[in-house]
Amino acid sequence: MANELHLDSPVRLRNPRLLGELRIGAAVMVGVFVLAFRPHDPALIPSYVRPAGFGLATVLAAIGLAQLLPAIGRQRPTPAVLLAADAGIGVGLVWLYAADAPSLLYAILLPVQVEAAMLLGLPGGSATWAVTTAAFLVAVLSAGGLLGDHPALDVLVLPLAQLMVVGLISALRRELAAATAATEQASTHFRALVEQVPAIVYAAGCGDGDWRYVSPQITRVLGMTPQEWTAHPPAFRAFVHPEDRDRASAEEELARLRGDDHLGLDYRLVLPDGRTVWIRDESTLVRDRRGRPDYWHGVLLDVTAQKRVEAQLREAEAEYRTLVEQIPAVVYRFAPDAPVPGASGGRPGRFVYISPQIESVLGYTRQDWLEDPRRWARCLHPEDRERVVAEDARVAGTGDPLNVEYRLIARDGHVVWVRDQAVLLGEGGRRYWHGVMLDVTERKRAEEEVAFLAYHDRLTGLPNRTMFEELLGLALARARRQGLAVAALYLDLDDFKLVNDGLGHAAGDDLLRQVAIRLRGASRDTDLVARQGGDEFLLLLSDLARDSVDASDGAGARSIARGVAARIHEALRAPFVLGDAEVFSSVSIGVSLFPLDAADGKALLKNADTAMYRSKASGPGGTIVFADTAGDPVTRLSFSTRLHRAVERRDWVLHYHPMVDLATGDTTGVEALLRWRDPNGGLIAPGDFLPTAEEMGLTESIGDWVLEELCRQAAVWRGMGLALQTGLNLSGRQLWQPRLVEKVLRAVEAAGLAPESLLVEVAESTAMREPVRTGQVLSDLHEAGVRVAIDDFGIGYSSLARLRHLPVDILKIDPSFVHDVPEDEAAAGMVAAIVQLAHGLGMTPLAEGIENEVQRRFLVEHGCRAGQGCLFGHPVPGAAVPDVVRGRARADAIRWG
Repeated sequence: MANELHLDSPVRLRNPRLLGELRIGAAVMVGVFVLAFRPHDPALIPSYVRPAGFGLATVLAAIGLAQLLPAIGRQRPTPAVLLAADAGIGVGLVWLYAADAPSLLYAILLPVQVEAAMLLGLPGGSATWAVTTAAFLVAVLSAGGLLGDHPALDVLVLPLAQLMVVGLISALRRELAAATAATEQASTHFRALVEQVPAIVYAAGCGDGDWRYVSPQITRVLGMTPQEWTAHPPAFRAFVHPEDRDRASAEEELARLRGDDHLGLDYRLVLPDGRTVWIRDESTLVRDRRGRPDYWHGVLLDVTAQKRVEAQLREAEAEYRTLVEQIPAVVYRFAPDAPVPGASGGRPGRFVYISPQIESVLGYTRQDWLEDPRRWARCLHPEDRERVVAEDARVAGTGDPLNVEYRLIARDGHVVWVRDQAVLLGEGGRRYWHGVMLDVTERKRAEEEVAFLAYHDRLTGLPNRTMFEELLGLALARARRQGLAVAALYLDLDDFKLVNDGLGHAAGDDLLRQVAIRLRGASRDTDLVARQGGDEFLLLLSDLARDSVDASDGAGARSIARGVAARIHEALRAPFVLGDAEVFSSVSIGVSLFPLDAADGKALLKNADTAMYRSKASGPGGTIVFADTAGDPVTRLSFSTRLHRAVERRDWVLHYHPMVDLATGDTTGVEALLRWRDPNGGLIAPGDFLPTAEEMGLTESIGDWVLEELCRQAAVWRGMGLALQTGLNLSGRQLWQPRLVEKVLRAVEAAGLAPESLLVEVAESTAMREPVRTGQVLSDLHEAGVRVAIDDFGIGYSSLARLRHLPVDILKIDPSFVHDVPEDEAAAGMVAAIVQLAHGLGMTPLAEGIENEVQRRFLVEHGCRAGQGCLFGHPVPGAAVPDVVRGRARADAIRWG
């Protein structure tokens, strides 16, 4: 039948122990035969027959005993070896009794019967055979032997032998029937067992679709009969879900290649009624006696419900992970009552769950955190431990929700701020804290930064104007109570804009940071250094003692302020390294003192700012104390009033400083220098009144007068036959006034001069302060014919790239470089380099401040042909210029002629 259960377990006829017992019985029968044997002719039987017969019986008994031993009887070669021994014993008996023909028949019959019993191995058949054979032999032998003196008995031999064979066959049939019944009973029990389990049991050949048995449960599980399942074997593959076919086939092939005898697969079946069923297929390979694959025994389990639950669990887990493990927080579950061996201090209990975000927050894995109950306590920041432990103990006792912020030390040592929020819940008689830890480090840093920036400068880290003013107010209050003095220093970097424009804003920021560091190093520990903004800094010197003879003049405080300013200038003297460039920077410092020249903080800062501006106007790198120049308010008011009147009355005068050819001594031009003819004080130098005029907005009016007077005087000289190039200095405010070029050309034309006779001089610091704007103005002047000179070259921050594009005719070397040549090698080298630079840029180098003949010769030898200085005379009024020029020509002709 197609679905019959075929058991591959035939009746075992070779029980090793039973075969051993049969051989022992056969040995006994052989012994009885030898003992009872009576030959017809004794003379034909040698004397050794009987001992040899007993020997063969003994060997047979020994073989039977050996077969009773499991170590021998269960070995695969044992049956073949023993069968050969049996044959040898039979041949031996035939040989011993061959001389007596009648006895030979029984000698042959006996081993045949013995061997039949050995091969059959049936307990009932062997017993019947043994009894009948023994009775036959005993009866015949006790009657006098075979075919001996009683021939009549020989007639009984054949019938008796037939009876023995019939009895043996009968016994065999009964034994076989009993074995068949036992097999059918076992098959019935096995079928009952197989067909009652809640699974489809099957036996399938190794060929595709070779189904040998399928249990009836297939109808309940899949809605198909076993016959429908096996009717078209290849259809099984069609039932497998398309998405699972390749995977199932690949796993089967992999198991075959690995030689696995067990295979477990999960796949889906799409049934004829449209249902999809998940199946768990567990099978074991059965091999034949030669070890070759024969067929598969297996079960098919319906795991659809299990798969549905698993899918629901996966979906729930995915939702949980999305909710818990993807939010930017560490979720935890903490058992406060769990015992912790050796716990002392910190939170008792242990964490029973913590989300994987703990690793991204603190660098510890979940296992690190869960396996070490003391991990949280060890990570607490020492400064927060006492506070957090106290709050933890409080909420543990009251059951209130936990809400606390504290710091934890991460695995790599950095500090992490967390906000820990949790509620205490009871579950199954136990308590658990369910909480989240939020990383609030960035928020804390932002709060700290906001608090810091409220009183500090972001770029340099110095206190800002707000903090400075607050501390200044406190310092002034102490000074009033204790009779002390306070000094405020206002600092401004000289030509800082040149660094920004020439090297970029990053370099400018770097310079400001480095200056801040040097300012802190140059000031006292009790002084406050602050950044006002841009390139301006503030310095507060508080609690200064007014320790002079006349305490009201503040000489002690003034001396301290000057000393701090001197240290600042010295600290900034060394170059600053900005990337690949070295830059020299100086500051102009203004100082104001309380209570000498200011009664409150606002006035103190205003006066320091005014003093700083005056310092900057007089030249970079200087210090001016407000009281030194401004005096009391009445004096300042008087000075301002007189300056206004000077502008109205044009109380100015120009003196002219010759410019000469260093090789010939010829005067090539003059530089106009402004003086204030003050009725109360004689001639006042420009450095003493121009800063105030700049503050008062008077420089434009003064500059207009200088231009008109210079052009008028040049016209007078020309009428006298002196063709001198005349130079005038333009300040930054003059340079950038509207329609400057038109104003200059109008003045030159009104005086009847050629534009080439006018030389406009601009300080290097002014030219580089706003190079684009300055370059445009100078270009317009140069295109109109006016010659252009850069004054005080070498002390600013000229960008060679910008200098190359400026329309400059003369490059005037600052006197500070010329003063020490040729004795100072560094100064000499610098002057020689500037001369070469000027020639390389197509400009005429002109050295200022020449004081002696040695300097003149040095300059001439190094290619500098133009110069100014006291060696050639001091500035003189315009009327004296013709005599000076002619007199110098005669003297130079004698000196150098």
